[in-house]
Amino acid sequence: MKNFKSIDSQIKYLKESKNINFDNISNSRKILLDNNYYNIISCSKIKFVNGIRNGKHLYNKSNFRDWFDYYLKDIEVSNYLMKPLLDFERILNSRVSYYIGKIIEEDKYIDSNFKNDLSEIIYKADIKNLPKYNRHETWKYITKMEFGKMKKLIFFLDENKENNLLNNYLEKILLNLDLDKSKIKNQLNELNNLRNNLFHFTPLNIYICYGISGKKNNKKLTNTKRKKAINFILKKCPNKKIELIKEEFYKNSNKFIKIKNSQNKNSD
Repeated sequence: MKNFKSIDSQIKYLKESKNINFDNISNSRKILLDNNYYNIISCSKIKFVNGIRNGKHLYNKSNFRDWFDYYLKDIEVSNYLMKPLLDFERILNSRVSYYIGKIIEEDKYIDSNFKNDLSEIIYKADIKNLPKYNRHETWKYITKMEFGKMKKLIFFLDENKENNLLNNYLEKILLNLDLDKSKIKNQLNELNNLRNNLFHFTPLNIYICYGISGKKNNKKLTNTKRKKAINFILKKCPNKKIELIKEEFYKNSNKFIKIKNSQNKNSD
């Protein structure tokens, strides 16, 4: 467990352990108070780390302003991603609300067992500030669902797509959303992961770098799926400046992952 550090203790620690210079202590105190020590340092170490020795990261001499500027780039890209991500979620939520409501409340040709299973997913979502779900006003309950719970309804349709009627509804929900229908579960899970990171202020650099692959005894860091999620969202709202910064993040991520995986391999 790490002990609480005052702002001045944080600055002292960064000087000693991260090889960071501080040109303006007063301004640096304000930056650390307003932007969170963990977020700035965990984000920018992805760029500034150049090795590991005895389990500790190694850094060339640098300036705190450089670390903060890199963190500001992270904020810029993260903020940019939020709008197309929210737009995607809004469209998906609206379609799921409409078509699942239609299946449960109107479609007489859907088997009652399917309707029961769909209703159970909504019921278990336990939507706040609404009475327990009883198959009425289905759209209202789904509209208020968290993304992570809503996607379970899509997974249900995907798992039962051999039923032509359910598959038809799934096709309508996914129409023109550019999702890979053969990997719908993986894609939506990763987009949900990206969303949760961004909206809880986790630096994008950290999100990119800490994906895990491999089996239990041979796990390693990877950024493949996480890059795909970011690229999927940026494709919906292209921006040359953001693309350039993103590529810088990817380059630093590749370097960081290589360092970390090399350390893990040597410690086996």
